[in-house]
Amino acid sequence: MLVYLKSYLLFPAALFVVFLVYFRVAGDRAMRRADAFALWLKRRGLFTGDPITDEKLLNIIRIILACILLYRLYAIGIFLHPLDATSEQLVYFALLCVLSFALLIGFLTPLAALALLLFQLRLNSPLGTYTLGVDVTAMALLTMLLYPGGRRLSLDAWLIDRRVGAPVRVLYGLFVLADRRETQTALAKFISLLAYAMLCLYSVLLHITNPSWTSGEAAIDLTASTYLSRYPELFQTLFSTSATAVVLARISMQLMVAWYLLFLPGVLIGGWARQAVLVWTVLFFIFSASVLQLSTLPYLEFCLLIVWFWDLYLNTGPTIHVLFDDRCNLCRRTIRVLRGADLFRRIDFLPLSKNTGLCEELGVTPDDLYADIYAWKGSPGALHKGYDFYLLVSRSVPVLMPAYPVLLLFRLIRIGPAIYAFIAKRRLALFGVCDIDRYPYSAARDEPAPTRLQGASAGWQGIASKSFVATWGVFLALFILFLPNSPLEKYRSVEPLRAALISAHILGLVPINVFNRHDLQMTEHYFTVTHRSSSDGREVLLPFTGAKGERLSWHFSDRVYFGNSLKWRRLKNEQPILPPTERDQLFFSEIKRWGEAVMGLPEGQYRFDFYETRPPAFNPETGTYVFADPNRIASHYF
Repeated sequence: MLVYLKSYLLFPAALFVVFLVYFRVAGDRAMRRADAFALWLKRRGLFTGDPITDEKLLNIIRIILACILLYRLYAIGIFLHPLDATSEQLVYFALLCVLSFALLIGFLTPLAALALLLFQLRLNSPLGTYTLGVDVTAMALLTMLLYPGGRRLSLDAWLIDRRVGAPVRVLYGLFVLADRRETQTALAKFISLLAYAMLCLYSVLLHITNPSWTSGEAAIDLTASTYLSRYPELFQTLFSTSATAVVLARISMQLMVAWYLLFLPGVLIGGWARQAVLVWTVLFFIFSASVLQLSTLPYLEFCLLIVWFWDLYLNTGPTIHVLFDDRCNLCRRTIRVLRGADLFRRIDFLPLSKNTGLCEELGVTPDDLYADIYAWKGSPGALHKGYDFYLLVSRSVPVLMPAYPVLLLFRLIRIGPAIYAFIAKRRLALFGVCDIDRYPYSAARDEPAPTRLQGASAGWQGIASKSFVATWGVFLALFILFLPNSPLEKYRSVEPLRAALISAHILGLVPINVFNRHDLQMTEHYFTVTHRSSSDGREVLLPFTGAKGERLSWHFSDRVYFGNSLKWRRLKNEQPILPPTERDQLFFSEIKRWGEAVMGLPEGQYRFDFYETRPPAFNPETGTYVFADPNRIASHYF
C-alpha cells in the first residue's frame, strides 16, 4: 500500500494541495469561467434539470450503484477461499465492503466516494477482480464526489439536521458550492461524461487500424463466441446460414467504430446528432446487458446514462395539478406518497385550504373534495377524480408507471373502482380529520436550508470540489497528449509520466484495450472439470465451463471470471495448452478448492478435459461462416 501511495497518489495529492491554496486565494474569480461553461452547456440543451430533482435522482442512483457494488462483492466473497487469499487480500475485501456500505447508507458520502475512487484499483488488483466495470464505477464516483451525493436519502442528511452533525456539515461545506449549484451540477455530470467519452476515444484510436474492427469481423467473433456471448448457438446458426445476417453484423461493428468517435461531438452538437448518438448508446447498452457477458458493466453504464440525460426525456410533458382535501388524513398520506414518488416534479399540489377560489372556477365544491381527489393536466380541462385520478398519475409519473398496467387491469375487471369507492365512503371514519398544519405542499420545502449545507466558513465553501476538478483537468490534459497513435505515445513508459498516467486511470481516464484479437481467441481453448466421488463413483460436472466452452454458473462471480477463467484463457493464447505448467496448477487448485468449499463435494478425483477449436472460417462463395466443433484433445487427473 505504501508503494501505491507513493507511486500513484503522491502526484495528484500534491496537485490537489496546490489548487487548494490557489482557490483559497483566488476566491470566486476563478469560478467565472466555470459559470460561463455551465451556461454554455445549458444553452446546448444539456443538464437543464432543476438542482433539486437532480439531487434526488443522483442519490437514488447512489443507492443503486452501492447495491451493484455490494452484489459484486457478495459474488466475489463466495469464492474468496482462505487458502486462495492472503490476509492482505482479505483486508482489502473487507475495506471494499465497508466503503460500499457507507455509500449505500450515505455516511460521510464524499469521503466514501473519494476513498473508493482512489483505492478501488489497488483493492481489486490483489483479488484478481479488476474489470472495466471498476473504471466505469470510477466515472460514477466522480459525479458522486463532485456533486456531492449523500444530502438526501442518507444518514448524512439525518445528521446534518442535528446538533451532533457539525462535522458532517463542515464536510459538505467543503464540497458544496452553495451559491453555484447549477454550475456544480453541470461540472459533476460533464466530467464523468467526458471521462466516458475518453474511454471511447482511446478504444477506437487503439483499434482503428485493426482489420477485424474496420471490416466488422469482430462482431462475428464476439457474438458467436461461446465464452463472450449468451447465445452463441443462435448467432452461429445465423452467420452460417444467412449472408444478410453477416452483412448486418459487420455494418453494426462499423457503426460502433463511428459511435466511439462521435459520442462526445454528437452529444455537444445536439439536435438529430445527439438523438442518433443516444439511441445507439441505449441500443448498445441493452445489447451489452442481454447478449454479451460483461458482468456488472452495462448496469453501471445505464446508471451513468440516467444521471447524464434524464432531463432530456423524463422532465417533459405538462404539469399535473392535484386538488385535494388537506384535512383528510388519507388524502394527506396519499399526497405524501406522491410527493416522494414525484422525482421529476411533474405534480403541482393544491390543498383545498389555500385554493377555495380555484374550486369555484372549476365548479368543484368542498363536498366534492371530501369524496375525491381531483386532477388535470396542463390548463384546466378534463378533470380526473377518484380511481381515474390514480390512473392519470400512474401513467404520467415515471416512478409510478410500473403500477399503471395493474391499475388498468383492476379497472377493466371493476375491482379497483369498487375498492376505491368502499374506502372513499368511509375515509373520514377510518382515517379521521385533523387541523391544517405546516405540512409542506410547496416545492420550496425541498430547498435545503443554506446554513445547513454550508457548514464551512465562507472562504472554504466548495473548495474541495474546485480543487479536485482542477486536479482532474491536469490529468485529462496528460491523457489526451498520450492517446494512442499520438507522437508522444512512445514516452508513456517513462517515469514519472507512467505514474502520472496511472493516476489518470485511477481518476476514471481509462486506457482500454478490449475485444481485440487476443480476447476473441479465448474461445479456441478451454477445459471442463468433473469430480468423481471416491465413495460411490458418482461424477459431477463443476459449473465452471461447459463442453462447448460456455461459461457456467460460477462465472457470475468476478473472482472466477476475471481472477481465474479469463487469466488462464489469455495465458493460453500464447502458450500451448499441454503439458500443464506449475502456473496452470495454481488455477486448477483454486477450482478444486471451490468445488469442496462452495459445492461441498466429498473426497474424490478431479478430471480436467481440455478442448481446442478452430476460429470461424469465412466462405466467400456463400457469404457465410463455417463454425468448427470443439475437439477434446486430452484428459488429466489432478
